[in-house]
Amino acid sequence: MSDGEDNSQLLGLDIFHGGKFQPKDYHGMFTHACFVDCDGQCKIPSRKAMKKADMLAACETYGINVNQRLTRPVVWAVLKDHIDRVVKSEVESMAMERGHLVAWTPPYHSDLQPIEMVWSDVKGKVGRQYTVTTSFEDVRVLLDAAFASLPSKTIYNCIGPTERKVAAMSLYLETLDEADDELGQGSSDDENSVDMASEASSDDDE
Repeated sequence: MSDGEDNSQLLGLDIFHGGKFQPKDYHGMFTHACFVDCDGQCKIPSRKAMKKADMLAACETYGINVNQRLTRPVVWAVLKDHIDRVVKSEVESMAMERGHLVAWTPPYHSDLQPIEMVWSDVKGKVGRQYTVTTSFEDVRVLLDAAFASLPSKTIYNCIGPTERKVAAMSLYLETLDEADDELGQGSSDDENSVDMASEASSDDDE
């Protein structure tokens, strides 16, 4: 949370700690069960787990008019498009109920995710303390200590660039909207001028 150099803070922290059969890549730990435990069950159905009949039933539930003769992949494409545009996940619903606005960033834009910068800082501090005798348990202790001692100024400086970039993007979009409005107004004025000229010509003929 950004609240100046002295009051910015990390509001939540959940460190994923796998067991004996944990995957090599930590992304493999972000399973359905993990997200259900952390944030609540997502409303978006899994394509692999759904039969065509289930997809058609979901379409009926969401009020989607779809031809039942369509193939399963086509039905899924229609259903998924509706879900992506209309249906909110449980996580988003929970956030909105608490007065938060969820903004989705474009894919592959870590510069719009301040937590990535915070993680980079913490990872660097932990990595510099690593030795050949450091165990996985030691890494967990170092991580806890690094997050606990994370300075407010560091958090603020990680969030600041993102806020400025988002503000610049917003200004750019507003400028485009204003340009479109002016272009539309200009076209309307031209049409009015043509109409007035036509009326004047008709009066002269009479």
